[in-house]
Amino acid sequence: MRELDLHKAKTADKSKQKNEAKNAKPKSVLESFEYIVELAEDSNLDKEFLEKASTHIKYAVYLTFENGPG
Repeated sequence: MRELDLHKAKTADKSKQKNEAKNAKPKSVLESFEYIVELAEDSNLDKEFLEKASTHIKYAVYLTFENGPG
């Protein structure tokens, strides 16, 4: 029974982290990529993942090409 409680706690933590990542405002390209990786975990890169991660993807791409080689 204790093992089941630990699994529930881990699942709740992951859900909370993914929700926080989805709603977070990125402050750097690195932070955006960290959120993207966190949201991608166990997502199979499906449509829901793209919707949740779109803000971070757009931000990372924008900054990468704005500051990258011309």
